[in-house]
Formats: sequence, structure tokens, C-alpha cells
Amino acid sequence: MLGRNGLMAVMVPVVLSSAGCERPAAEQVANAQAPTITVSAQGRTVHNPGAAERFLPRAGVPGRPTFLFSGVLAAARDAAGRQAVLPPGGDRLLLFDARGRFVRSAGDGAFVRAIAVTPGIGEWLVVERDGAVISVPSEPSPARMANGGTTPVVDPAARDNLTQSPLSYATARTSGSTSTTIALATLVRFQDRFIAARSPFASSGAADPSGAPLLLELSASGSILAAIDTIRTLGDPVLTTIANAGHLAAGDSLFFFASLTRDELRAFDPAGRPRWTAT
Repeated sequence: MLGRNGLMAVMVPVVLSSAGCERPAAEQVANAQAPTITVSAQGRTVHNPGAAERFLPRAGVPGRPTFLFSGVLAAARDAAGRQAVLPPGGDRLLLFDARGRFVRSAGDGAFVRAIAVTPGIGEWLVVERDGAVISVPSEPSPARMANGGTTPVVDPAARDNLTQSPLSYATARTSGSTSTTIALATLVRFQDRFIAARSPFASSGAADPSGAPLLLELSASGSILAAIDTIRTLGDPVLTTIANAGHLAAGDSLFFFASLTRDELRAFDPAGRPRWTAT
């Protein structure tokens, strides 16, 4: 249990054993429509009328330990099994090794209102409420001194070598079409790129045009590679934004979108096509 300024992060290690699955993980949806993929100079657009498969809840567990964190804002895991956790205040990042042991805290006080964290390449990427993305090195920086080596550096951003990521505000930039922008976004790393969705924590209130993408695929440099699926349009612009916001997660071969307003989890493959939907 770690605490500072009244903020607590509780780690509960849960070790799960391997088990076989007698039933398949999903079943085919009858008469499912195939997605329509359009390629243009601006990128690739994938429109999904519906999922081709439906997820079947069943007994099945991962073959490696999973650590659960109670009362935290967000948590992420990298390919080596290391985890990064945002406490409720969103003002710092707690880092743990693959065995669940606390390693260090980074960015104490440097984050304004962090809402999400995802692994990068040799770094953790912290997403703030306004769309900024901050890079936190996976390994601690050597101690730095100011004034010719006589005064410790007290600025947390400089001390922890925090930098602005090229992904900052990437979804809000226009790239030839205003319909491929998301004003305030959260993101998750998927394979060698990133998937962005409307933030479940904040809304700009800007109206999204009919046919605007539900998700965006980004390169590590921040360029928009593809638009994935389309939004559901409601009568009010603020309600439309909220209804199409949600949380993201990613595995090795699928990424997932959980709607903020619907009891629904949708899985997509690397091409942006729907694999299954669970409700």
C-alpha cells in the first residue's frame, strides 16, 4: 500500500492458473454484413455495419500472473509485464516491475489532470485531460544538478526527464478533412501504432458531423493513419460526443472499445474490422 497526500493505491496480487476451454471463444453472427474499406490519399476508412462474431463468456484464465489495482484512475502493462498506474488524483505515475513490486514514482506534481497511461517504446505515455501526451522514460534518469552541480533539480518534469510526445493533440489536428478529428481523446498502444477514442473524462462540446469516425489509428509520430467505424449521431452535439466516448484496451492481436454509455465491449482486429461484440 502506497500513500501520499491522502491518495492511496492498493495492489492486490492475484495469481491465476491455466485452464483449458472446451467451448469456442466466439460464435458467428448470422447474416453479418462485411465491413466497407475505403482507401484514399487521406488514409484508410473502415465502416463496420456490425461484428461478424459474438463473444461467448466461458471459463478460461490467462497463463501468467495478473495484478489488480483497487481505487486507481488507470493502469497499463507493457510486453515485459511491467505495469504503470495512475492514482486517483492523476498527478503522478507509479511504476511496478513484472512481479508487482513498486519501483518508483515519476512526474509527482508535473501532471495537470492525467486520465490514461499506455506503453510506448522504452517509455510510458501519460494522456492528460486536454489531449496532451507526456513521455515518461521506463528507466529513471541519472540525478541532475542545477547551478553548476550545487543545487538539486526540483522541477519534477526536468527531474524525471518528462517530454511532450508527438502524439500530443494529434487527434485534434486537421489532416485534409475536419471529419477525421477528435477534439479530446484518450489512446492505447496497439502493436506498433496507437488507437484513439473520444475521452470518457471530458468533452469539448463540439458537434461531430454525421459519418465521423468512432476511432482513429495513429502512427508513433502522431499522424492519422485510418478512421475506424462511425459514430452514432444523436440530436444534441454534447450528448453525441458523450455517447461515442469510451475506454480502450489492447492485446496482441485485438484492440477493444468499451462504450461510456452502453453495456457493450467491441473487439477489432489489426485492420479495424470488428471481431466480436459482448453485451
